[in-house]
Amino acid sequence: MSAFDRFSRRRVLKSTGVLLGLPILESFAQKASFEVKPRAIFIFLPNGVWCPDWKVNETAKDYVFPRSLESLKNHKKDILMLGNLGHEKARANGDGAGDHARSSGTFLTARQIYKTSGKNIQAGVSFDQVLASKVRGQCDFDSLEYSMEAGGVAGQCDSGYSCAYVNNISWANAHLPLARESRVRDAFERLFGDPEAHVSQRNKAILQARQSSVLDLVRSESKDLMRVISKNDRVKIEEYQDSLRDLEKSLNVASHTELDQDIELPDFSRNQRLDYPRKVKLFYDVMTLALQTNKTRVMSLMLGRGGSNLRHKSLGMEEGHHALSHHQNKSHKIEQLKKIDRYHAEHFAYFLDRLKSVQEGERNLLDNSMVLFGSCIRDGNRHDHHDLPLILAGSSAGGLKSGGSKVFAQETPLSNLFLTISDQFGAPVQKFGDSTGRVDLVI
Repeated sequence: MSAFDRFSRRRVLKSTGVLLGLPILESFAQKASFEVKPRAIFIFLPNGVWCPDWKVNETAKDYVFPRSLESLKNHKKDILMLGNLGHEKARANGDGAGDHARSSGTFLTARQIYKTSGKNIQAGVSFDQVLASKVRGQCDFDSLEYSMEAGGVAGQCDSGYSCAYVNNISWANAHLPLARESRVRDAFERLFGDPEAHVSQRNKAILQARQSSVLDLVRSESKDLMRVISKNDRVKIEEYQDSLRDLEKSLNVASHTELDQDIELPDFSRNQRLDYPRKVKLFYDVMTLALQTNKTRVMSLMLGRGGSNLRHKSLGMEEGHHALSHHQNKSHKIEQLKKIDRYHAEHFAYFLDRLKSVQEGERNLLDNSMVLFGSCIRDGNRHDHHDLPLILAGSSAGGLKSGGSKVFAQETPLSNLFLTISDQFGAPVQKFGDSTGRVDLVI
């Protein structure tokens, strides 16, 4: 038996019942002719933005960078600013109030959701799940769904609309929203397991005393692996191990951090939660590791439920986000909205940094991904759904030319972008929602 035969991808670093994912290694990729395939990530931002400091109103390779997005300047070549894409089906169209429910319910479905607060909910299969169905069985998880806020599907949440629409952007079919994981520790353990569940009480005490990580359980096989892989792969394994250790340490440190009085002290047990800035970064860490280890190729994250009224106390705010979005052109509310916009942009920049730090052959993880970030409401005060604030990051394994700003014809359906994304994902879709054709992203 050769050294490579002894170290299959699922066997590597498997010890005492603990299985860790590994980054793509050139030693194994060359042997199996492995081809890096694009990933698709969708990040939902609630309540719209203050457009004058966010939007770019011209198609150009170079453009004046918006003030609210200054933290993304280092990624100017990695992102494409998008203009004039909208969701006509997120409008009332005779259904009256409830734009926030429609914004989340329509974001990835491109369907007019049925106005009900009962069990007869109806939206449509979401675009992320269309992609997931095309690659079913290729990864441990066809898709992963995360949310910064918990929330169920029962009851009425927005002007007669079911909470199912408000709390979900991913739908398996017209009647079934997919459950989102809103506890970051649980999200991590679902992917990588809880090492303490696989060892004896004696080993638990040893691990806790030494503040070990799950990697200590597999030291011997890790050393064996290091002897049979290339120099470049050894560096990659070490980087991966370091990033996993850092994530585990940050999770442990978080449980001892003093938080706002309105936030329960986190210990990662059920019904506990973290403060927002730490939690969103941890979610981005978990998402990076999930993509890096090929746990999935499709992911979604809700930064807040539709109409989220989270109070960002770390920014010194006492009013909730939804309340502030109804700014009525009052300067003090607009200034706070700008802060929230910059806050989300800073976290998004952190995610892009994390993705870009992971090398995959000649490219990095960001290069091999498509990340759609934005809102299905343009201005929370107007509740409009045209010219949405959207950013597309990554180049889909070289298939997209990122960098620049692209403004389409007015009222271009966002669904048209979905068709183009499906092509780059390697799973072409001919029609989705209210699509009228593909968009050209070349500037």
